[in-house]
Amino acid sequence: MAETAIALPLVVGLVFATFAVAWAATAKAVVMAAARDAARVYAAYTWDDPRYGAQGHSHAEAEATARAEDALRLAGFNPQRLQVTLKPRDPGPGYVTAEVRYPLKLPFGGGAGILKGVSSEWFLTGRAVARLERQELFR
Repeated sequence: MAETAIALPLVVGLVFATFAVAWAATAKAVVMAAARDAARVYAAYTWDDPRYGAQGHSHAEAEATARAEDALRLAGFNPQRLQVTLKPRDPGPGYVTAEVRYPLKLPFGGGAGILKGVSSEWFLTGRAVARLERQELFR
């Protein structure tokens, strides 16, 4: 009885920690996929083509953000909490960068949770770089 009273909280804590790490790893993979999708879509639009002007740039940003939100929505996460930062010519000319940040709420972390001292919210970030794709639509 005494061994069970000592070992059971440790086993339960390890099980909860395992689920938290697995859930965070899954969410990190989803955030990275959202960043890759956003970078790919952002690079595919020729927003820097003078024929499109500023409207093409805002259209490319809207499409890339929507693609990142769709990736999170399909995985069962809340896309309204997503922060997408798109940077044209970030590593150099001809490249774009998409940075995605998602706050993941843990169900049993924080001060009121089972794991005292562990933050109830982890910020997951994903960063992807894509080469700018030229689409010659009017030739």
